[in-house]
Amino acid sequence: MPPDPTNEAAWLEVIARALAFFALQHPEIRDRNMLGKAGFLSGLGFSEQAAAEILGTTSNSLGGLKRLAAKNKKGRKNVGKKKGK
Repeated sequence: MPPDPTNEAAWLEVIARALAFFALQHPEIRDRNMLGKAGFLSGLGFSEQAAAEILGTTSNSLGGLKRLAAKNKKGRKNVGKKKGK
């Protein structure tokens, strides 16, 4: 009987998620905020939905954090600059 490719893919996903969970326990990554951890998981190739599941949140929540971070970053560009006359 030939191996079942869907079963193999399911096991590979389980292994990938387990390794990602262990990687998140490393002190350098553990101390990051939620958005930093999601970025790390995204860099490993996880989708936003999968990263959210691993982190115990929703993709909508991560999207909201991204919007807030972009808004804060945009607002800080002009801090400390003097306006011209």
